[in-house]
Amino acid sequence: ADFWSRAAVVVLEEERTLKILIIPVTAVITTIIMTMYSGADQAFVSDALNPDMPEDTAAFVARYSIWHLAFFSIFTFKRTHLPRNLRWLAYYNLVSLLFAIWTSYRKGSMKDFETGVDHYKGSINEYAHWLSALNLFVLFVAETYFVWWRDKRLLRAYGVFAGLFVVLFLLSEFGVSPDTGIRGIRQHFEIPMEWAMVLFHFVAVWHRSAPAEACARGQTPRLTELGD
Repeated sequence: ADFWSRAAVVVLEEERTLKILIIPVTAVITTIIMTMYSGADQAFVSDALNPDMPEDTAAFVARYSIWHLAFFSIFTFKRTHLPRNLRWLAYYNLVSLLFAIWTSYRKGSMKDFETGVDHYKGSINEYAHWLSALNLFVLFVAETYFVWWRDKRLLRAYGVFAGLFVVLFLLSEFGVSPDTGIRGIRQHFEIPMEWAMVLFHFVAVWHRSAPAEACARGQTPRLTELGD
């Protein structure tokens, strides 16, 4: 018991645990709670970034501060631990994450809550955000498999999840899916799958970051050559 307690403390004190798990997961939990308390019915990743409901300036500043801290935490970790020839991925991660949150910005004139007119729906911001979401999905899948964890079972699992996600999303958008009555999900059965796909990337990075650090120091083969 004493061994496991010491091991747990060591893991919690590691940089990878702080920057890849604790800070991002805290950002997710905090901002999704903020979104649900604002009265939202759905809990997509995008809703954690920017709620589709009124939010005062103080909450907006807190939300954006939390997420930008998480983004730069992820960036600095990957920038430090990836091999030199792959460090450009850290910068691409940062730009992609910032693009995703900025394109889903809805505060202020984006939505007139008094008249019910939604200026975000069908706007260039919304379509840009869809592209940013697709970019992040492809980035996380490719990076997880080709850089951090070369396991074909993971690639197949991602493929199955992605296919199901698209089908369920389209069914809900066309009004085919029934309303579950569960706040945060409603008719969007694909929401838990979206969170699972996103969070798994960070679990994989955390799990594989020890060989990544050694790789960056030239002590092991390149990450893309590593097996299980």
